Amino acid sequence: MRTNPLEDLEALLDQFDQDLAVSTGAGGAVDLIETDEEYVAVVDLPGYETTDLDVTYADGRLTISGTRTDTVDATDEQYIRRERRTKSVDKTVALPGPVVEDEITATHEAGVLTITLPKADPADQGRAIDIE
Repeated sequence: MRTNPLEDLEALLDQFDQDLAVSTGAGGAVDLIETDEEYVAVVDLPGYETTDLDVTYADGRLTISGTRTDTVDATDEQYIRRERRTKSVDKTVALPGPVVEDEITATHEAGVLTITLPKADPADQGRAIDIE
């Protein structure tokens, strides 16, 4: 009996997605919310400590990256098996408009990173250049 090639391709893509999720680590889903005054990025990062994370903003892009190492002990007394897992996250989000870079804030609580980026007045962007 012959299988459906599209089902085989779908299974292969599902496996690729699972492999990619393992290599990039759990979490990292980014929600970007826009209000009249600001953009707010909410990122699920379960298991990451604040010291594991780096947040940068440059050229209209917000980048969240981090690495953590988990250690699992199979026994308390004598190691029969001990595993170390390294997980990482690396997300970049392009913002739809300019922000006030000096006023960007971030908080990390209960595995959720919240980054607030106040909107800049588009009229304040750029500057006049004097010609000599």
